[in-house]
Amino acid sequence: MNQLSGFNLTELAALLPQHVQVYVVGGAVRDQLMGVHSADRDWVVVGATVDDMQRAGFTAVGADFPVFLHPQTHEEFALARTERKQGKGYKGFTFFADPAVTLEQDLQRRDLTLNAMAMTSTGQLIDPYGGLADLNAKVLRHVSPAFVEDPLRVLRLARFLARYEGFSVAPETVELCQEIVRRQEMQHLVAERVFTELNKTMSAVCPSKAWAFLAQLHVWAELLPNRATAWEAMPPPVSQTMDLTLTHPLMRWAWWLSRVNNPENILSTCACLRTPLEVKEHAMLWFYLDQFAVDLQTQQDIESACAHLLTQVDVYRKPNRFEQLLNAWYSVQTPSDRQAVQQRLNPLVHSVLSGEFNQGLRQFFQDNPSVPASQAAQSYRQLWLKRQLN
Repeated sequence: MNQLSGFNLTELAALLPQHVQVYVVGGAVRDQLMGVHSADRDWVVVGATVDDMQRAGFTAVGADFPVFLHPQTHEEFALARTERKQGKGYKGFTFFADPAVTLEQDLQRRDLTLNAMAMTSTGQLIDPYGGLADLNAKVLRHVSPAFVEDPLRVLRLARFLARYEGFSVAPETVELCQEIVRRQEMQHLVAERVFTELNKTMSAVCPSKAWAFLAQLHVWAELLPNRATAWEAMPPPVSQTMDLTLTHPLMRWAWWLSRVNNPENILSTCACLRTPLEVKEHAMLWFYLDQFAVDLQTQQDIESACAHLLTQVDVYRKPNRFEQLLNAWYSVQTPSDRQAVQQRLNPLVHSVLSGEFNQGLRQFFQDNPSVPASQAAQSYRQLWLKRQLN
C-alpha cells in the first residue's frame, strides 16, 4: 500500500511561494497506514524561510527551531531541519533549518523508520528509509546510527513495543540501545520526562513488553541508581496482570511499584522518577493492602489490623479512592486471599460510603459534647469498628 487519503492545502498554505512543499510526516502517516485514527498531524515545510511563513500568516512559536502555528487550526508547521549532537541527554542538540534542507534530510533525523515517512497532498507516500516494509514486517528499526545520540529514544522504543502488539525490535537497534546504556546517557534524562514516557507506556496495550525490554537492557540501573538492585532482582512482570487484569495506568503503577514489597524502595523509586503524588499514594495503599492480607493470616487481633489499615489508607476522608483501589487489588488476588479480605473490609467500606459511619459519628458528637472532637472521633471509630467486626 502506498496510496493514502491525502489532505487539502489550506488557502494560507497556498500563499507560500510555489516552490515550497508541504508534507504530513511521522505518526499521522504511520497510523493511516495501520488503519488507526490519528487526531494530530505533524507538518513539515520544505523550501520556505521564516519570512515566507510569517507573510503567509503563520505565527512563530519555536524557541529552539522554527515552528509555526496555523492561525486557524493551530496545527504546528515546522521548517525542514537537520540536527547535530553537542551535549549530553536528549536536549544536547543544535538544529539547522534552511530552505536547502530536503525532506529526506529532515526524515533522516527521526528515530524509527515507521516514523520517517511522509505524505503529499495527493496521498503519495514518500518512504526513503523503508518504513512501510518494516511496518508490514512489524519491526521497529532505527533510521540511522544517530539513534544513539538521544537516550529518550530507548524509552520511546519501549513505548512502541507496548503500544503495538506483535512488533519486535531489530537486532541492530537493540545493539544501539545497549550502546546508549553503556555510555550512561540514560542518567542525563530529566526525571519528569522519564516518567512522562513511562506513564504513556502504562497506558498502552502491552506495558509488560516494554518493562521486559527495559529490564533486558538494564535500564533501571541508570534510571534508579540507588534502588536498581531491588528492581533488577525482580522477576519479569506478569503480562496477565500488567496487560489484561489491570487496565487503568494508575492501578498498573500501584501494582508495579508495590512489587518490591518494601516502603523504602517504593518511596525512593517515586522520588527518582518524580512521580505525581497520586502515584506514590496509590503504590503505598496497595502495599498496605498486601500487608493487611498477610496480617489476616498471621495475626489474632483482627480489629487492630483493620484499624491500622483504615487509618493508613484514610478511608474516612477518601472512601471512594480506597474503594477503586480495593476493587483493582481484588482483581489480581487468589480466590482465597480475595475472599478473606472481602469478608473483613467490604462491610466497613460500605458503611463509610453509604454515610452510615458519618451519621453515627455526628450522633456520637451530640451525645458526648464535653469530649474533645479528636478524642470523640477516635472513640467512635473504635466502637464502630468493634460493632462491624462482631
